[in-house]
Amino acid sequence: ARQNRAQPRHAELDRAHHPPLFNSLGRLRQMRLTDQRQPAELQDIYRKLHISHEGPAYLQPLVNGDERVGVLIVGSPYSQRQLTDEERNLLDRLGPLVTASLLNAEA
Repeated sequence: ARQNRAQPRHAELDRAHHPPLFNSLGRLRQMRLTDQRQPAELQDIYRKLHISHEGPAYLQPLVNGDERVGVLIVGSPYSQRQLTDEERNLLDRLGPLVTASLLNAEA
């Protein structure tokens, strides 16, 4: 039987249109985007990912030493639920693991 699996989604985002994304990476700290504070950025991110709903999103910088590898975006467009402090701490701890996985995949 064929399983219906969600396909990984990725999008390229223009630095000029997404200052919070690059602020997160520049400051090396997690940031939360909400539709009250960053509606245009959220709309564009979800649109580029072909997601018709909007909700909070969390930007987790991915770094390897001094090298900025990228940003992991975790959102809840359907439930529109914000992450708890415990979930945000978990996301902080996942950042280095995701970075290592990406770097190992490139090797």
